[in-house]
Amino acid sequence: MTIKEPLLGQINQGSIFSCAKADRYPNCIVHGVVLTARCDLEQDKYNVLNYAPVVSLSDWLKVDGYEIALSRISADLDSRIEAALNSVDLPMSILSSQTLTSILDAYIRSPEATKQLKKAEKKFVELHERVQQLVRWKEGYSRNNLDLFDRCESILKNLVRELANRAGPGCLDSAPLDLSGFLPGYAERGALR
Repeated sequence: MTIKEPLLGQINQGSIFSCAKADRYPNCIVHGVVLTARCDLEQDKYNVLNYAPVVSLSDWLKVDGYEIALSRISADLDSRIEAALNSVDLPMSILSSQTLTSILDAYIRSPEATKQLKKAEKKFVELHERVQQLVRWKEGYSRNNLDLFDRCESILKNLVRELANRAGPGCLDSAPLDLSGFLPGYAERGALR
């Protein structure tokens, strides 16, 4: 990889440049990969240079990766709740008027509850705790919410595996990028092929 100063009119589609900006990553080092069509660049037919932001994995996991993980955790939790409700013959629609806590109190812990309902108590308590965790995690990435990375390890491993295979959300189909030698204001032409 040869690093060259970017020269006006000589930047190509796929060029990588430093000092890019991504609103979702305000305090992070952001590089850019030029997306504007090559013919538009060559014929100077563009008003805006379109680029894809490139950030470190650790920064990505704190922003976009965190949100993607949350959506997958939420979907997994919804399916677990639905299965639990089905196991006690309650419809998912009950959640439009009841919370898991009220279902626990009114149905499962009721003195008139059947053995089947009483057996489900442990599962509903666990689901209630998971819902509370999800509510806290949805407040955003912070030191208080780092347990997401421990408690949802399989979801995060799959997400990182997708990234490694360049199949994850927001991935460009490119070779791994080594951006360690980039200085502000510099670009490499033809870095993506």
